[in-house]
Amino acid sequence: MKSSIGSKIFGLAIFLLCLTLSLSGFLLWQVSSLQRDLRVMAEKTIPLSENFALLNETGLRRRIAFERQVGAFLSAHHGPELETFNTRILTEAVANYERFTDEIQKQIARARELLALHFAEEADPENLGQIEALLEETARVYPLITEQGLEVLAKLREGKVAEALSRLSILNEQQSNLQQVREKMQVLSAERAQKAGERQEKRNDQIRGLTISAGISLILLGLVVARIVTVKLTAPVRSLIEGVQGVRNGNLDLHLTVTQTDEIGVLTDAFNHFIAELRAKAELQRTFGKYVDPRVIEHMALKPSDSMPAESRVEMTVGFSDLVGFSHLGEQLTPKTLVTLLNRHFTLQSEAVHSQRGVVDKFIGDAIMAFWGPPFTTPEAQAQLACDAALAQLDAAAILRRETPELTGLRRNTPLLDIRIGLSTGEVILGNLGSEKTRSFTVIGDAVNLGSRIEGANRFYGTHILVSERTAEMAGTNFLFREIDLLTAKGKSEPAKIFELMGRASTASEAQIELAHQFSVGLAAYRSQDWTRAESAFAACGSDAPSQVFLQRIAKLRRNPPPTDWAGVWKLDEK
Repeated sequence: MKSSIGSKIFGLAIFLLCLTLSLSGFLLWQVSSLQRDLRVMAEKTIPLSENFALLNETGLRRRIAFERQVGAFLSAHHGPELETFNTRILTEAVANYERFTDEIQKQIARARELLALHFAEEADPENLGQIEALLEETARVYPLITEQGLEVLAKLREGKVAEALSRLSILNEQQSNLQQVREKMQVLSAERAQKAGERQEKRNDQIRGLTISAGISLILLGLVVARIVTVKLTAPVRSLIEGVQGVRNGNLDLHLTVTQTDEIGVLTDAFNHFIAELRAKAELQRTFGKYVDPRVIEHMALKPSDSMPAESRVEMTVGFSDLVGFSHLGEQLTPKTLVTLLNRHFTLQSEAVHSQRGVVDKFIGDAIMAFWGPPFTTPEAQAQLACDAALAQLDAAAILRRETPELTGLRRNTPLLDIRIGLSTGEVILGNLGSEKTRSFTVIGDAVNLGSRIEGANRFYGTHILVSERTAEMAGTNFLFREIDLLTAKGKSEPAKIFELMGRASTASEAQIELAHQFSVGLAAYRSQDWTRAESAFAACGSDAPSQVFLQRIAKLRRNPPPTDWAGVWKLDEK
């Protein structure tokens, strides 16, 4: 059964809510219990303690009032004024005695009520039993003391002082004993109130500690649960992120384990299917990459064919390279050996082109066609990359020459294999060309034809790399160029300047720089028909092949001078 992330989060929220409500209910129950105990203490325990204190005080005040009555009687025969004073004191003492007696009765009754309430709810009745026993003893003794006190006063009124004093001595002892009972009741009730207060304070501290502990525990539990849920939710997400990063880095040998049934599990399963599709496409791309440049396949896979129609015009650099000396090998080698050698040549040349971001368009016999430019390279860098690739192709040809004896098995009379390269930059048509069923992603245009003609012109001038004027201009000063000629290629009407790529400017030798200079001097004199100066400059170039071509050409022109308006254009009749 599938469970969504939303249901998991909702379930977690319900769990935490129930936990919070349970904890809140428990704390509320504890607080309610504390409030109940505090109410009992405020309404029963403390009033009982106060009642006994008041009872003790009232008893003392009643005893004082009684003693004042006795004193008034004993001093009644000491003169008329004093007698009047004693009579007033006696009257006041009698009133107080009676009032305190009534209050004592009320306080005893109130104490009994409070004790009854305590007995109904208290769990520890032992202390209450002692207090009750003392209270009942007090209630029993008070009427006796009152009765004996009245007898003492009656004896004094009758003038029986000796008898009254005898009874008074016994009464004082009884009152002292009763006072001790009252004080004991007061102490016991005070101790009870103090213990109740301490108990409630301890209970309050427990509830406070419990609240803090519960709060901390709830927070920690929330953090732990959140951590568990976060790990459980984020672990597959991190796995997906790592998988995506692995795919970005080119690792398609991935399979993520589906550990959940929620949306992340569905996404993980979809990711596995996606990787499987990518692996299949990558395998297909690797297979077709042996026939078509992989970047062309990638470009065609990322963009539909309609995004690059055949009518798309763009400036590109086109290169042609031809293997020199290969044709004669057909008579010396078996077909299998010939194919092995040719495949090695194509491998080295393709690697040189690919190293400079070029696209190998096709193999034509032992020749290679490649191009540079958008969308595979930036427009500004295409000519420089093509020139770097051409120099790398020369190095690849040198490697092939060293490997030829091993590849062909020929230890003697090994043919000298070389390479000719032509580069041309100009506007071409780039796109899918062909029939409805068979198409080729390629370039066509004048720049393509010119590149092919320039590659063939190497044979005439004895050079390795010839480039068009636009190519040399875009490549800039990073390379050492020399202008070779202004020629009209076969099938062309407009003349084109062609340049030889002699090498990189940073590694050019003094001899190469001097050769380029002498050749430019000779070329300028040649175009101005200053044959003598031109011959001198070209002769100074030594065995340089293009210079020898111009020396032969000058000899012909001396015999058959060109028209006066001749601009130095040479027509190339060969491809």
